[in-house]
Order: sequence, then structure tokens, then C-alpha cells
Amino acid sequence: MPGFDQVASNKALAIPGIVEIILLHLDIRTVLTKAQRTCRTWNNVIQEFPSIQKHLFFEPTEEIDGEKIPNPLLAEVFPSFFPLDLKKFSAQSLDIVRNPR
Repeated sequence: MPGFDQVASNKALAIPGIVEIILLHLDIRTVLTKAQRTCRTWNNVIQEFPSIQKHLFFEPTEEIDGEKIPNPLLAEVFPSFFPLDLKKFSAQSLDIVRNPR
């Protein structure tokens, strides 16, 4: 029989707002590959909450100091398209924009 602590943690992890906070602290790869498969509640939060959608770069993110934030997974897979310093990312910094040929 589960103890009180386990029951309480199961109830807390079924609250979408708490799940949202947890997911926002995880890296993108973990959310995409593991958290979605944890349970239906977590999967629903990932699919429905705008903050999680932005965290995963499925929706546009706000700019920081006028510069866009690049998707780190895309930057990892396509390094030639992204500058080494991802904090100084802008569309003009992409090599494909500067040299379209």
C-alpha cells in the first residue's frame, strides 16, 4: 500500500500548473524524448500550454535585447547555419542569409 508521501506526490504531479513548472526547468531534449511519455497528464500539458510550446520552440519566443533566441537543438544539428555565440544570434548572422549562393 502506498504511503502518504507517495500519494501526495502523485496528486501534486497530476496538477497541470506544477507539471508546467517542472517541464520548464528541463532541457528541451528531455521534454521531447521522455517527459511526453511519462503519462497522459504530462503529454497534455506539453501539447496545450503556450509556455511549454515556446520552451520547445514550437511557437515564437520573445527576443532578448532585440535578438532572436535560436533553437539549440537545430544549432547542434546544423552548426554551419548558426554562429558560435548563440547569444548574439540574428537572421543576418546566418551564413545562408549573408551568402545565399
